Amino acid sequence: MFNGLIQNREDTNKYFNISFVLDQTGNYFDQERTYKKTYLSRFEKEYVSKGINDTLVLKTEWGKFGFLTCWDIYFPRLAQKLVNSKKVDALIVNAAWRKQGEREYKGLNIKEESYNKFLWNMIMPTLAFQNQVWIMAANAVGLHSLEGIEYCGGSGIWAPSGINMLKGSDTKEELLILHNIDMIHEVEAERNDDELKGSI
Repeated sequence: MFNGLIQNREDTNKYFNISFVLDQTGNYFDQERTYKKTYLSRFEKEYVSKGINDTLVLKTEWGKFGFLTCWDIYFPRLAQKLVNSKKVDALIVNAAWRKQGEREYKGLNIKEESYNKFLWNMIMPTLAFQNQVWIMAANAVGLHSLEGIEYCGGSGIWAPSGINMLKGSDTKEELLILHNIDMIHEVEAERNDDELKGSI
């Protein structure tokens, strides 16, 4: 999976933030093989068009994969649609998630200076657990050469239980490899867990 920008032919002043599959077919930008980011952050809206009602689901020998891009993970209905309607086993997330962001509660003397990083680390396992799917997330890491902003990294793989199986650095690029995942059966086991159902 790759992610980048492609020009919106209907509004040539804007682009789509697009994820696409690089494989032997060569049909990289075929509409059936791309996903245009649905939810845009405030600073993107000036340059990027929404991929309204766009979804991408790939059926493979390892299971069915759905796709989200960055800010999309904030909005649970998109993930729920992929899980409940499209029956995906895993969500692949491409992101350029910033580390910065500040929240302060002065009366309580509480201040979080890396609020966006805090959210990333909270949302990933929650997204996996609430939807009982695998999450495979690739996030930018390190300093952006033009803007000087810092990305929070933390790429990784989360099981349908929400447990982190593998997690990357929050300061430098790393190659992450996890072998021998029985994706489909792990999803089925999590969804059929009577003990879990009884506790909720």
